Amino acid sequence: MAVGAQPLHGDYYHGNLLVADGRITGLIDWDEAWLGAPEIELAGAAREFGDHWSTDLTRAQQFVDWYHDEGGTAQPMDDETLVQLIRHRLRAEVTAFGGTAPDEYYDLQRELFAKLKP
Repeated sequence: MAVGAQPLHGDYYHGNLLVADGRITGLIDWDEAWLGAPEIELAGAAREFGDHWSTDLTRAQQFVDWYHDEGGTAQPMDDETLVQLIRHRLRAEVTAFGGTAPDEYYDLQRELFAKLKP
C-alpha cells in the first residue's frame, strides 16, 4: 500500500533519540523535518542502525524487516532500491553540510557513496 508523502524527521539517528529502559521515549531536533516518501527516511535509518559504514546491506535489510514487522508504512525495498536511497541521503548530507574542505566524517560519506554504486 503506497502512502505518499508523510512527515519525516530528516535526521533520524542515535543522537536524536531519547531512550529509557531500552525503549525510544522521544525524538528531538526536528529542524530538518519535511514531507516526503517514508522509504527515504527508512533507508537512512537502516544505514544508521545497520552497519553504518559498510557496503554489506545485511543489517540494514534486517532493520527494514523489523520496521515492517512493527507496521511501518514504507514500501518493501530490495537491495538496489535501498542502495539508491542510502546514496540519496549521503549526497544530500554532503551537499548540505560537507562543503569542499576536508573533513573526516564527510570524506567517509563520500567514500561510501562511491562504494555503494549499484
